[in-house]
Amino acid sequence: MTFKKYVNKCIAWVLIAIIGAMIVKPVSAQSNPVLPVPVWEWKGAGQIIETPYHYKNTAYLVSSGEVASATKVWPVVILTAVDVNSGKKKWSYTFYEKGTPYPLSTSPLVYGSDGAVYAMVSDVTGNKLFAVTASGKAKWIIQVPEADELYMMRDGTLLLIDRDKRDSSGKTANWVYSYNASGKQIGKKTIGDIYSVVDGQYIVSQVEFSSKDSKGAYQKIRADFYNSKLGHVFSYSFPARAYTDISEAVWTLDGGNVMFRVNIPEKGNQLVAVNAKGKAQWRLSIAGNADVESAKGGFAVFGSNELRFYNAKGGLVTKRKLVVQHEAPMFTLWKAADQKLLVRMNDRQLIVNPATLKTLYEFPLDTADVEYRYTGNGYLYRISESSSQISQFVL
Repeated sequence: MTFKKYVNKCIAWVLIAIIGAMIVKPVSAQSNPVLPVPVWEWKGAGQIIETPYHYKNTAYLVSSGEVASATKVWPVVILTAVDVNSGKKKWSYTFYEKGTPYPLSTSPLVYGSDGAVYAMVSDVTGNKLFAVTASGKAKWIIQVPEADELYMMRDGTLLLIDRDKRDSSGKTANWVYSYNASGKQIGKKTIGDIYSVVDGQYIVSQVEFSSKDSKGAYQKIRADFYNSKLGHVFSYSFPARAYTDISEAVWTLDGGNVMFRVNIPEKGNQLVAVNAKGKAQWRLSIAGNADVESAKGGFAVFGSNELRFYNAKGGLVTKRKLVVQHEAPMFTLWKAADQKLLVRMNDRQLIVNPATLKTLYEFPLDTADVEYRYTGNGYLYRISESSSQISQFVL
């Protein structure tokens, strides 16, 4: 999921909550799932601002904080490592270099397979990339180009994206920079206005150009796939007059295929699977307002109050009736951290096993003050904005 898609879905959730609060509806006896007693609770000086992340027996908590100079107080981001089982603090790290005013974290933190944590911070000296080890020590701090987004790829490579970088002639373009785990830049290139970083495997750039056929002129769309080092892997050209938005409509599937959502004239909305050579493998027609999400073993489609799960070859595995009445069917499904499905209902949130579509866990909806964040393997966190407190549950 791209940062843009994450923001769009978060905005949609806020709107859903507001609309739901304005509409008076009968409340079922099951409208408030009962949670177990918290395993532990943690309260910091600032608010928790990101979903906790687990590395082995450590939970990383990201919160807001402040540092003071002789005359100013600067807002900063603080990373606190606590024991997963007890909540006991292990260490903390503040993403700030002494003597550099106006620090601003420009993108959510990302995490390496070795427990290293990376943060991008902009201050008066420019844009910096911080690397912190799993023991809380500074690994390195380097100066990097201006960027808006930070991604961790599957192989440990870091991608930085600068949206709308302006050159000396005044033209703007999106630039991508690639860095290895040692902080060395290993690639850079421009990409299209519409793009997506897909499951830490590819960065996909949507290219549009003029074409024509017997029916006249039209805009042709092509998807260019690049690896973490920004080398070109393959391309896929969509059918004539097809429409897609790669920033929100591309997924990787088990077995190496990539799946697009596309609207094709006279055929309607389809899911199209493409192999690593850019060849279409299969197509599946779906409703125009259906929600789609990948998960372990394949992908799910929700529409008309029915949840369906398909394998990576497009074959139906199982289906389940789910009545969802909120007005945003495009934002019902999410992929959970453990490759399960998160389904947002009218009165609760479900964690569903994609292979069987059976509910594994359920927990309440977010409110104006409280957010619930599932981090995988039965771990749930409740974050209270007003009290700056986080509570851990094992479901």
